[in-house]
Amino acid sequence: MSLEILYILLCLSLIIGVIFLYKLEGKVLFTQINIFNWTYFVEFIAMGAVSPFFILDIKPNNWAIQKIPDSDFPIKEVILTLCWCAITIPLGIFFMKKILEYFRLHRDFFKFQKIKEIEQCSNFFYFFWIIIFFIYSLYLIGQIGFIPQLKLFSLSSIQEIAKLRGDITHNLPANIIIFRLIGLAISPILCYSAFAKFLKNKNMFSFGLFLTLFLFTVFFNTLNLNKSAIAFILVGLAATFPLLGLNFSIKKMLIFTTAIVLILVTMFTITIPGRSIKSALSNLKGRVLISQTYGNYASFYVFPKHIEHIGFRSVTKQIKKIGLEPKERASRTLMKFMAPEAVKNGTAGHMVSTFFAEAWANWGLIGIILSPIFVGLSLKFLVNLLIWLPKSELSIGFLSFLTYTFGINKSFSKILFPRYLIAAFIILFSFKIIEKKFYLKKKNHH
Repeated sequence: MSLEILYILLCLSLIIGVIFLYKLEGKVLFTQINIFNWTYFVEFIAMGAVSPFFILDIKPNNWAIQKIPDSDFPIKEVILTLCWCAITIPLGIFFMKKILEYFRLHRDFFKFQKIKEIEQCSNFFYFFWIIIFFIYSLYLIGQIGFIPQLKLFSLSSIQEIAKLRGDITHNLPANIIIFRLIGLAISPILCYSAFAKFLKNKNMFSFGLFLTLFLFTVFFNTLNLNKSAIAFILVGLAATFPLLGLNFSIKKMLIFTTAIVLILVTMFTITIPGRSIKSALSNLKGRVLISQTYGNYASFYVFPKHIEHIGFRSVTKQIKKIGLEPKERASRTLMKFMAPEAVKNGTAGHMVSTFFAEAWANWGLIGIILSPIFVGLSLKFLVNLLIWLPKSELSIGFLSFLTYTFGINKSFSKILFPRYLIAAFIILFSFKIIEKKFYLKKKNHH
């Protein structure tokens, strides 16, 4: 089958997928960012399905995939997989919708958005977590020995910056589980909850709460000098508007898009010394449309021709308890195979890919067939769980956070079992319930 026919097949599959998604989740409005259109149009199409149209032109000079011989370059395998995913991700959403309807548990996402009354979190709730974030920030700075975001300005070469980022990402001198839970999950969730409070109340006190939590969120998410972190945080803010039933006009969308591009270009010019604005824009285009998919091609090339399929051994280290030896995740294995020197000197960590790359690396063809269906099932289930609860600042915070963190350009096992999201859900809602009961008890006592 020629590449031309495969390209046409991919376009047709995407059109069918978009129509299917439209039928399932209502009108697709590009001025109203939500988890469904962001996941499908940005994460899947822009950051995944577009790359086969450009990848052959950049392959000869690209560090990540030039090692793959032209005769073995798996572009046809990637295109066929994308065609399958384009239709089966919405199919998974459809299956979960039918299951929920059968048990009378289904909630309509757009009806949820139109609910005007929301349950607010108390000021004490936010103050408590602000104190936690302040103490934890001081702890992290003390453990690292400096503030990485400020240290960045004293570095003069790309290698130094890459080394610093690699050290913080892979050798953070603090418990990585606690950091990911508090800094990368709870902090942004509460930032969006406070933003919802501000949009409803529109007073300076609410704005102060939001701004404080926003600054903590930026600090935690850029600790490892992540160039795109602030842009994604803004995506969460934009997703909060429609969740409150507020109009996110074309004017606001243009301002929002311009702000994201300016932030990303600024971050590229800062973290890559000597880079011009034109070069930064070109790099940004490559990062969005192509570099998120390197692992897709590498995975089909490496597994199982050079390395055996991993199976379940990379899903969790807990398999040690049943006598099995855990293995590194596919993304790390691929980076070690494709760029061993960069991994050795600490300037490279994991190779980014769409979820199906890990599914193929772990389970082969069965992983390719089933993984997009499970992605759709998981997406619909998580959203339905959050909108099944009474509408509150906290549920809005979770939905805004989930809009860009559900993400399909990451480990498939993380999509199936988002442990930090689950832990944050249990902690925050439990705290809110306890606080509410304590408040009612105190009120009745008086």
